[in-house]
Amino acid sequence: MSLGYVWSAEYTIIGHTCLFGGLGGAFIVIYCLVRGLYVHKLEIFGTLLSILGCGIAIFDSSAAKMNSVNQNIPLGDFIASFSSLFLALYFSLQGRYATIVPPFTLILISFIFASGVVNIFGVTCMPHFTLDMNPKTGIIGFLDP
Repeated sequence: MSLGYVWSAEYTIIGHTCLFGGLGGAFIVIYCLVRGLYVHKLEIFGTLLSILGCGIAIFDSSAAKMNSVNQNIPLGDFIASFSSLFLALYFSLQGRYATIVPPFTLILISFIFASGVVNIFGVTCMPHFTLDMNPKTGIIGFLDP
């Protein structure tokens, strides 16, 4: 999920990354509708509204990154949408495990795992991640004095 945000932002504008990456709730509603489970009418309305917003964003021909070196808006939008499937899975699993593991512990484990995955992916696959304390590109840049 976090990895999708970072990877998507390499190719598309951050507004698209947030919009398409936040479709996890809509995917849960669609999944419930397909399975025939109860869905409140406002959840359906919110899902339709979010899909409409994504449609408007897709057809916005003026969308462009400030640094257009890696610009590929459709690819970035697809990566963000695909990562939102993992957001839906995260929501589902978090609800299931919250009854077993204390919520703070569950969030801490999720955060540590996500941070590790994002940093490993960034250092190995993305040219702007560095293994130093550089405040702009370093994975431990927050420690820069």
